[in-house]
Amino acid sequence: MAINEQTLQSFLSGNLSVLDEIIGTDASELKNILNSATLSGMAKSEILNQVSVASSASAQKAILNTRLNTYSRVATNTMMKDAPSDTKYVYVGPIDEKTRPECLEYASAGALTEADIIGNGWTASLVDGGGINCRHKWEIASSEGIKLFEGKKAQQVITKQNTISKPVNKLNDVDKLLGTEALSSQINNRSLVTGRLDRMQVRNVWADIYKTKEFNQDLNNYHLFLKEKGLLEANKTLNNLWVDQIGDGEGLYRYLSAKATNSRLQYANGKYFGNNPKLLAEYEAYIEGYAKRRFKNYSITQLVDVIKYDMQFNQNMLKRYGLVGSNNKVKVYRGIRADYFKTSGAKYPKSIGEAGQLLTNSAESWSTNQFVAEQFASVRFGGVVIEMEVPLDRIISSNFSFSFSSKFSEAEIVLGGGNPLNYKIVKAGYLDE
Repeated sequence: MAINEQTLQSFLSGNLSVLDEIIGTDASELKNILNSATLSGMAKSEILNQVSVASSASAQKAILNTRLNTYSRVATNTMMKDAPSDTKYVYVGPIDEKTRPECLEYASAGALTEADIIGNGWTASLVDGGGINCRHKWEIASSEGIKLFEGKKAQQVITKQNTISKPVNKLNDVDKLLGTEALSSQINNRSLVTGRLDRMQVRNVWADIYKTKEFNQDLNNYHLFLKEKGLLEANKTLNNLWVDQIGDGEGLYRYLSAKATNSRLQYANGKYFGNNPKLLAEYEAYIEGYAKRRFKNYSITQLVDVIKYDMQFNQNMLKRYGLVGSNNKVKVYRGIRADYFKTSGAKYPKSIGEAGQLLTNSAESWSTNQFVAEQFASVRFGGVVIEMEVPLDRIISSNFSFSFSSKFSEAEIVLGGGNPLNYKIVKAGYLDE
């Protein structure tokens, strides 16, 4: 398998949340060891000898295997982007008493395209497999892959265990707190918010939501939940930093979002990191220093938890308040000014409806309202508006977290990073004239 620079970069920029949970402050040290050792081709046994962290040998081995196996999965996932869309993959690895139910499910599914995998709600498995220390991965359904494929055996185990042959729908902490049922009184919100309402109309829709007894109860319960965990003040401050979008505050929010979603920080504070690991590492060290000064009573891990809980809360609320389509996706818009095409060298679209793929940053502002995006794009002066339908699990935050802000007329949705998403051009000033 050919490994390109993008693949290597994905590995080098890997999220450390798993490591943080296990070994705390020594995660960075271990990352450096694993990065250098892996790229130099060092054997596992040799790497283990160099790992000097305050944890058990079994934990060290689990961490090592997780990182190396993730590296392999990232390589395959990267190559999927260049492969024909009809290329099929099978989930390979040992089927035994250690195999997780999720991995049994993936392995029993047979040969699937990347779109099939994502459509089943299994996006996370492309990079993470079944989780920590997972021994499985997706491989091209070739003769080599088929040789490792244990689909029939996995299905037999599922049948024996009487496991339902579909992904397990695990309730997160916020789902358990608020419930998951859509509110019948709010079913019309999607048609009201999605589309081309002017800002005052959008503001009125959201203001009506905020006035409801249900919203105030949900928000109050969520804040009590955060207070019990000692994270309420951090939550309010981080949301303010994003709304204000001033300097290091915005950068910190993006950095924490990257860690919370296992995605890559593409740019922050006017810096584009591209494939420059040195520049990215320098920025991460800088922004962590800012976080420690700005949030003296909170660790980086706690701040990441704040983002994770906000993701749960907003995804839950978007569903409960009728803003999610039947396909479990949210339609969003983003405006691009004409000067972007002049300065970046990017090609201006040739027609309305033109499609493409977009790699989003670790945190990025979009809107559920096309009119709002048109204003940001300055369409009258040649700006462009793009539309996407994004899976619910790509959403980090929304107006449900920003109800305190005068900016909620923007109908904001904050998207997280991950696999490229499909977009289409719905408005372009130079084409509309």
